[in-house]
Amino acid sequence: MTGLVLDSTCSQKRAWPERADVRVDVAKGARPDVLADDTRLPFKEGAFSEVYCDPPHLVGRGKKWVSDLSYIPDYGRFSRWGTFAEWFQFLEKVNGEFGRVLEPGGLLHFKVPDGSRSHGRMVDRGDLEVLLTGFTVVEDKRVQSDGHLARINKKRGKGPSFVHYVTLKRKG
Repeated sequence: MTGLVLDSTCSQKRAWPERADVRVDVAKGARPDVLADDTRLPFKEGAFSEVYCDPPHLVGRGKKWVSDLSYIPDYGRFSRWGTFAEWFQFLEKVNGEFGRVLEPGGLLHFKVPDGSRSHGRMVDRGDLEVLLTGFTVVEDKRVQSDGHLARINKKRGKGPSFVHYVTLKRKG
């Protein structure tokens, strides 16, 4: 086992995971170790024991996530998927890419909202099991969120928001 941990969507806060050996992001402003897109990671096969991914959680209006960095001159950070089809394409691509850079039996950690598409524009935790075919869910922790969406829900008088920390194991 390599024991190396990849944070594939590091952002500036670097709050989750608490520790990573290599941090990747599409935005220079996040100060990653490697400027790259999760769908084309510049690492050899089996380089990591664990990969963490906290992708954009919303679909629709706003800055859009794109998978081809050559179209973004300043590598601006993207916070939303343009369409659900783009979210599904991302999952299909990282299924292979995360599977490639993880050693056999390696762990993939995803942070996704407790969705059921409750807001009509939210990615859904269930998409992971359907589209990450190279992995098996081994743990799913559901915790109350204190993030941006939770604050909006509170202002609107809606119930609390929850987030899933899903751990998947690479098959094979």
